[in-house]
Amino acid sequence: INVGQSQIYATAANSSSAKAEVASAKARLDKVRKDYDRYANLVKDGSVTRQQFDQAKADLDVAQANYQASIDQYKAAQEQVGTTRSQLKVTNSGVTGRQAEVDFAKLQLSYTNIKSPATGLAAKKNVQVGQLVQAGQTLFSIVNDNSLYITANFKETQMENIRNGQKVDVKVDAYPDLKIEGQVYNFSPATGAKFSLLPPDNATGNFVKVVQRVPVKIKLSGSKEDIAKLRPGMSVDVSVITKD
Repeated sequence: INVGQSQIYATAANSSSAKAEVASAKARLDKVRKDYDRYANLVKDGSVTRQQFDQAKADLDVAQANYQASIDQYKAAQEQVGTTRSQLKVTNSGVTGRQAEVDFAKLQLSYTNIKSPATGLAAKKNVQVGQLVQAGQTLFSIVNDNSLYITANFKETQMENIRNGQKVDVKVDAYPDLKIEGQVYNFSPATGAKFSLLPPDNATGNFVKVVQRVPVKIKLSGSKEDIAKLRPGMSVDVSVITKD
């Protein structure tokens, strides 16, 4: 396209130059015609020789020929500009078609990239190289390492003094020397037994009182490097600081 634009500029410049040459040739023709008319009157009374008159006539013929040639050249230059513009339109049309093909190819290529809805680590892979996948198929299990938290199962008898926002000391079985702090963040709306696969059914009257556990969510704080050592499923001991 840039080459086509350059050609248009070049042909337009040639057209402008040819137009200027027409104006120059016209000015020369007007001067030579005046000289010819003056010599035609002078030759009648013998003020100039026949030879001088013939030279004026020859100069007029040359000026007229040059003027006509400049007009023809200007028309040719204009036609060249039109031809170049038409060729550029054809080129642009082809480029538009090629660009559409490129855009479609990019769209098809984008279908080969599957993006996770969350940032994290691939904890489990359920697909192999060369396997054909379907829409909705689980390919990976992603662990969001930016929002790790602890679910601590406290006895219901311990819940009396636990409040949101209280500080928590965390000890990790895998890292005995690692100290991590946390904060009570949320409470489960029901005990853990209510969400088990086989929740207890006391409707039969066989009721044995068992202390229930209440899941409490603890948000971690402190060093990112220390928190990055944790992995989902690890065992920890937590101590809630219930008094200042």
